[in-house]
Amino acid sequence: MARELKLQVVLSALDKITGPLKKARAGSKELASALKATRDRLKQLEGQSGKIDSFRKLASGIRDTRTAMTEAQAKVRD
Repeated sequence: MARELKLQVVLSALDKITGPLKKARAGSKELASALKATRDRLKQLEGQSGKIDSFRKLASGIRDTRTAMTEAQAKVRD
C-alpha cells in the first residue's frame, strides 16, 4: 500500500513536471525557427543593401562622366 502510494506520488510529480517541460521544448523550437527566419531575412536585406550601394556608386560615376562630357563638349565648341 505504501509502495503504491509512493509510486502514485512519483507519477503525479512526473506528470506535473513533464507538461511544462514539453511546453518549454515546443517554445524553444518555435524560437529557433523564428531566429532562423530572421537570419535569412537579414541576409536578404544585406544583399539588397549592397545592391543599393552599387547603384549609388554607378549613379555618382554617371554624374561625373556627364560633367566631364559637358566640359569636353564646351572645349570642342570653343
